[in-house]
Amino acid sequence: MRFQMALVAAGFRLTVQLKDTSASTSVLQYELQGADYAAASANAAIILTALDAVTNSNVAQYQVSAVFVENAFALPVSAENAVKAEVNGIVSGAPNKTAQFRIPAPSISIFSSSTGAGYNIVDLDSANLQAYAQIFEVGGQAYISDGENLADVSGNLTSGKRITVKSRNP
Repeated sequence: MRFQMALVAAGFRLTVQLKDTSASTSVLQYELQGADYAAASANAAIILTALDAVTNSNVAQYQVSAVFVENAFALPVSAENAVKAEVNGIVSGAPNKTAQFRIPAPSISIFSSSTGAGYNIVDLDSANLQAYAQIFEVGGQAYISDGENLADVSGNLTSGKRITVKSRNP
């Protein structure tokens, strides 16, 4: 398993999204000092006040988050994040609307076959894919988009394929 469970707490981070007059976005990140969330949040408030005094942009959003790092990290043998599985599913309460999620460096286990025509087609009935998609269902752990959930994924994932996106690596 690639998720090695050797994750250790590594402090807190403030991420600030600023918008200018043309709605262009600039994102700033700060590694926060503070032994706990309360101290980190207090430091974030100080940073936001200081930032407001030196920028003409407006804070569109910010978040204070706990950071965890893998302390026994090893690179995978065969994974390429530029290759993704792109999956579409029906939005809960809107049968004519779909939402999409992407899985970077997808496991061959979620495709129809390991060679041939099915190599690029996502197996929508894959148990692993179904388990992942369920995090976006009503009552799941995350929204798919804009506060929306997927309908019960069993039978409501509509399509999936392998895609390649531009790599930003040198």
